[in-house]
Amino acid sequence: MSEDLLHLDGFRPGLAILPVRHGSLPFAEAARKAVLSRPWSRVALDIPPQVAEEYQDAVRRLPEIWAATWLQGDRRWVLPADPCDACATAARAALQERIPLSFVDDPSEPGPEEDPDLPDPAAAETLGAAEFAGICLPFLDKSRHDIAQRRAIAMAARLLSLPPGPMLAVVRLALLPDLLRALANPSGIPRDREQTGENHDIHDLELLPIEPRHLVFAVGEWPFVAQEIERLRADP
Repeated sequence: MSEDLLHLDGFRPGLAILPVRHGSLPFAEAARKAVLSRPWSRVALDIPPQVAEEYQDAVRRLPEIWAATWLQGDRRWVLPADPCDACATAARAALQERIPLSFVDDPSEPGPEEDPDLPDPAAAETLGAAEFAGICLPFLDKSRHDIAQRRAIAMAARLLSLPPGPMLAVVRLALLPDLLRALANPSGIPRDREQTGENHDIHDLELLPIEPRHLVFAVGEWPFVAQEIERLRADP
């Protein structure tokens, strides 16, 4: 089994978590390898279910870079299918292998506290994502925030409600401490958290292409790096 995965059979039989930093090539490669490492019955992504259709369409258009966009709060959010992002890579591999996808994030707006400063993600190439997460956990635990905690509880409820079977969940590192706590204590999850719910203010969803001159703002790595990775992936 991959050293990148946290195996949580004691919390939910067959559940494995890949902790990631989004927009980082080492974690994108770890996601691709994890999806292909065994016959998963499902791959879960930390993306709101309300944008699932548009995001999957964007992933199917790779290597062209398209994005799911929507209005929420007082701004328009943009979620590109980034070839150097763990969710996009996991979704791409799952779609190719005909593995069902589930979108398990809470639809509430993310805040800056959910993107903390972390060590250089390049270290994950040699350490593995699981050990990298272990190094980050003490800092992440001290910097916990109520908003991230509520999001992690909602995510845990959705993961536990999915059909049984071996499941891979791709989850950003900032949510990992609270997610592990919630999974370890499912009785502490409020009953209303077990429903996906329709109470959200995501609207005006669109699927739009990213202009080439804007790619530097839309992808996690430099566009040249993304291009070279696409060439390598296309070469059997």
